[in-house]
Amino acid sequence: MTLPYERVNAVKNTRRFLISLLVPSMTPKVPRAVRMEARRLLKHYPWDMEAEALAHMEHLFDIEHTEQKKPHLGRRRTKKERKP
Repeated sequence: MTLPYERVNAVKNTRRFLISLLVPSMTPKVPRAVRMEARRLLKHYPWDMEAEALAHMEHLFDIEHTEQKKPHLGRRRTKKERKP
């Protein structure tokens, strides 16, 4: 079970990591595409205060409730392939 403070720390550490990807002196040799993706993700990433509030909303992190059943998108079998 993940505790709220562990969630907050994970969010804060992820934010620090994404920010470090934006600074060439901190992370040299990072491809431009990775820097652009980090910038795009940070644009809507929660700030520390938001992360602390979200961490206490356990229902947001409950995988069983948030996962939606995905329809099967495989090809349909022909009559010959179907078992009688």
